[in-house]
Amino acid sequence: MTLNNRRFALRWLRKLFDWLEERLHAEEIKLRQEIQGIQMDAIAPGHVNGREKTVMPAKGSSGEPPAGSRRRKHVTASAFDLRFSSHES
Repeated sequence: MTLNNRRFALRWLRKLFDWLEERLHAEEIKLRQEIQGIQMDAIAPGHVNGREKTVMPAKGSSGEPPAGSRRRKHVTASAFDLRFSSHES
């Protein structure tokens, strides 16, 4: 088999594999949606995971987030590198 024939065959095999992978992914999504629809029909409205949904009021009505829901401070990659790199010379 010549080099050009091998390249051609590999290119078509990759295309076939990509097509099959896309079809499989589409079917997985359909199945996941069907399963989710069945599960949602089985649970009564107003219930989450089989339990009654309760809403807790937020602590502090001044616009600040409730306690325990604070977000982490975003650290840039360069700041992370500086923090954890060794400064030994």
